[in-house]
Amino acid sequence: MKKLVLLILWVLFSLFSTAQIEIGLRDNSYARISYISTYNLGLCVEHSIFQEKRDFQYIRLLAVYKLEYKQSIAQVMPFGGRTYSGSFWNTGFFIDYSYLMLERIRFVGRFNCTYDSGLHEYVTYGLGGEVLLYDKIWATLGYGTIPEYREPEGRFRCGLLFKETNLSVNPVISLRLPWNVRNIRCLVSMNYEF
Repeated sequence: MKKLVLLILWVLFSLFSTAQIEIGLRDNSYARISYISTYNLGLCVEHSIFQEKRDFQYIRLLAVYKLEYKQSIAQVMPFGGRTYSGSFWNTGFFIDYSYLMLERIRFVGRFNCTYDSGLHEYVTYGLGGEVLLYDKIWATLGYGTIPEYREPEGRFRCGLLFKETNLSVNPVISLRLPWNVRNIRCLVSMNYEF
């Protein structure tokens, strides 16, 4: 049995030894770690941080398939998640697409179909763009209905994206529409690739 386990580990390591591993933070609230193999398949785990008591912490597992062609990148990500206490769970998928035009302008889009145990099914989207301002600094702008926490809501987001070799940091201002000063959120996402 011990030899079988070692053989499986050796095969997995040799297949995925040149993989890409990322750690990061999404929208101030979710720590994440992801693994994408050289075959463009991967897994990602997200976990809420410091926003609720332990029983209400949320964990989500995503499978990832990534396809790159010339200036386009597409990803399909089925997912499932739940709170530790089981107070709610959800499942669904994301489809992401980005297209780089003229080396300075990137169009991005995201489609999301989700079933939530409390909110039932919903379909959301996000559309936006990025413009290279200077060297490794991009301005970002977008609108979407994809939840930042759990419930879908129309939000306008603008910010900056700083990219340096393996590190990207994205501070944004998120405004709920119709605009109300009480609904402004300052969010930061970051990602580091190994």
